[in-house]
Amino acid sequence: MKRPTLKQIAEKLGLSVATVSYVYNDKWRQNRIPAALAEKVQKTLREEGYRPDPLGRQLKTGKTQTVGVILSDLTRTYNLNILAGLERAFAEAGYLVLVCNSMAGTQEREHLETLLGRTVEGVILTPHDKTGVRPVIDAMRKQGVPVVFVDNYLPGSKADFVVSDNRWGAQRGTEWLIARGCRRIVYVGAQKGLAVLEERFDGYAAALRDAGIPVLPALICDNRVAPGDMYETIVRISSSAKPDAFFAGSFLYFRDGFRFLAERGLKVPDDLALMGFDPVDLGVDDMSRLGLHEVLTQPLPFVEQKARDMGEQAAQILLERIAGSRRKQARVFLKPEVRFLAV
Repeated sequence: MKRPTLKQIAEKLGLSVATVSYVYNDKWRQNRIPAALAEKVQKTLREEGYRPDPLGRQLKTGKTQTVGVILSDLTRTYNLNILAGLERAFAEAGYLVLVCNSMAGTQEREHLETLLGRTVEGVILTPHDKTGVRPVIDAMRKQGVPVVFVDNYLPGSKADFVVSDNRWGAQRGTEWLIARGCRRIVYVGAQKGLAVLEERFDGYAAALRDAGIPVLPALICDNRVAPGDMYETIVRISSSAKPDAFFAGSFLYFRDGFRFLAERGLKVPDDLALMGFDPVDLGVDDMSRLGLHEVLTQPLPFVEQKARDMGEQAAQILLERIAGSRRKQARVFLKPEVRFLAV
């Protein structure tokens, strides 16, 4: 059944199209439309199932009411929580969201070009500098398509961004280990490639220096070039350095670390302390296969990022850019929290 137009509803009620439009867009008060009449119009709109024609609106305004979102890894709960925050804010504003998975940046440029072809009004993405996406983003912004970074940013770029305060979170997490007597703390994670990961390493190093503990290259595991490299590096470091703790750049990618602990029968925190970013995001089968219930004898501490808040704030900033109400660059660093996860 074809839905009626606003004009047809106005004719049915014997009113002007403008009056019905004011009521539909909740602007009847400022246009001095009586409450009783507004209620009558609202009831008719509901009964008739009126919905605006998106194509007609686009032709009239030149706006698509569509935004693009490119996140790094949509197989992870963390990124899905960012997406939930984004979609909530955009839904309230009446925007359609086109979601893309960049597969850790490998399909980032391709998705950006696709979204531009869809004439989106703005883009939110987690950028990966090594993909060469920076010139594309700069060109988009010059063309008037606003871009907001979420979860990572490109140093030196003038684009808005919303990220965790990664340096602060890593420093607090490492201090937590130091307060429990740990001194030989292995850092497991990438130091280069993403600004936020570099900041996590900086926070780890700052906590050690503040405690008078040297930052030793022999305790840094940042080799993630190929599958198995992290595991072999952890084995090598642990054999020679005898660590008393691990700090994980992210537990989302710490499978090799858990495998190492399980194969050697090490208990956390009895034999070795463990702290890192993000909750463990493994399925029941993987957790059983790795023997995590035997490895973790107490709730696992972790640095929790405010993923939904990150998404909501990034969406609000993009909406402000689209509306032309924001002038200064938004540089938002959300403080994470140290939490405990029962496994």
